[in-house]
Amino acid sequence: GIFLKREPSKFMQKVVLDIKDVAREIICLSYCVSDRERVDKNLWLDKYYPMIKRRFLIDLDKNKAETILKYCSDNNILLDDVVFIDDVLDYLREAERLGIKSYHISSFLDYFM
Repeated sequence: GIFLKREPSKFMQKVVLDIKDVAREIICLSYCVSDRERVDKNLWLDKYYPMIKRRFLIDLDKNKAETILKYCSDNNILLDDVVFIDDVLDYLREAERLGIKSYHISSFLDYFM
């Protein structure tokens, strides 16, 4: 239940609100270590980001970048149309290595605040 007590990033809320009408789709991709964490994250997303309907709450042994590639391939989405935002540099580097435009969450601070 600890996750449910965390407040969302105000600037990421603004980012999502500002792009929700122009983005084809906004997806949450997050690691989860337990079923309880999945439940909590879904409740948290329902409360703070109800407009994000597609959610991939994946196990730690899955690769975020490869998950994105598979989703794009399965749904005929061009990588040029994808932007990956994360707060972990290793995940961003891996995504960039595979051709996915990637931004650290802090990249939006000046733009949206």
